[in-house]
Amino acid sequence: MNVKIMTIVVALLISINLFSQETTLIENKFYDSKQIQERYSVLKSNKQIKHGEYVDYFKMTPDQARDFKNGIYKLEQFIRTKGAYKNGKKDGEWMEYDRPFTLKTKGKYTEDKKVGVWATIKENGQIIENYDHDLKKMLPPIISVSIGYPPRAREMGIQGGTVGYSYKINKDCSVSIKITKSLNEEFDNYVIAVLKRKSELEMRYSLSCDEKELSKDIVFRLD
Repeated sequence: MNVKIMTIVVALLISINLFSQETTLIENKFYDSKQIQERYSVLKSNKQIKHGEYVDYFKMTPDQARDFKNGIYKLEQFIRTKGAYKNGKKDGEWMEYDRPFTLKTKGKYTEDKKVGVWATIKENGQIIENYDHDLKKMLPPIISVSIGYPPRAREMGIQGGTVGYSYKINKDCSVSIKITKSLNEEFDNYVIAVLKRKSELEMRYSLSCDEKELSKDIVFRLD
């Protein structure tokens, strides 16, 4: 067996040994509640060393606790932080939530060090900022602003149609918006409001903007 193969075999055996170590599950609860605050495992050989999955939770409100007891919620829906430890060091994918059900950050660790691209979610999911920890640089954000059906028009049962618009992005990230095919005031103003929101996010978060213009028709259908 050559040296290279021997090295690979030894590395695999060490890895298998690390992950097969016996552990003890630890569950800590909030001091004034029966709800679990955090859950993780430690090595039986050294209870100071975390090893395996780690989860901590947001504390439930009284109403949420009642609904949880009635089976409406699951504990997993209240996760605040989730990841894993490998011999006391953060390893693999970690996720942090801003509040129940709302992801805040996501990325990977290797031996307690952030690696690769970490995503930070902002503005109720409309902005995803990406930072590359390997290159040590901020990447262009993902800006996602969708045009749905105008809420007021849906409530009133107003049938839709087609609204056309042009959207010009300037070098300073400001935009010019123009309705090219009007439907009615309700739908036209809604499209303009959504595009203005997108413009605000572009100006606030974009690292730079290339001058460009696009035209599009939006078809609104009341399902």
